[in-house]
Amino acid sequence: MIKHIVFFNIKPEYSPEQKQKAIEEIIDALSLLPQKIKEIKSYEVFTNIEKDKGSDIGLIGIFENQEDLNKYRQHPAHQEAVEIINKHKSSGTFIDYSEPHFITGYN
Repeated sequence: MIKHIVFFNIKPEYSPEQKQKAIEEIIDALSLLPQKIKEIKSYEVFTNIEKDKGSDIGLIGIFENQEDLNKYRQHPAHQEAVEIINKHKSSGTFIDYSEPHFITGYN
């Protein structure tokens, strides 16, 4: 399994109303991807509860293998979502991994 984790920020010059509208537009676009891209095994999209700290939006996608992740990245529906994100984002980063260095349980 490959986990694809992405974080990005909305342009700082946006008013609070513009920022909220941009977040809603991005979430709407991303929420359609699991229905359109069969390679997605699991998909979470979320907003930060700390409004003035860290990243504004994040997502975690899980894929069977690197080939499926690449198909997702190249899929036209994903490319449309990326266009919407790029219209509103100021910065972003991602990490892809297949095996964590360690795992702990929850109590």
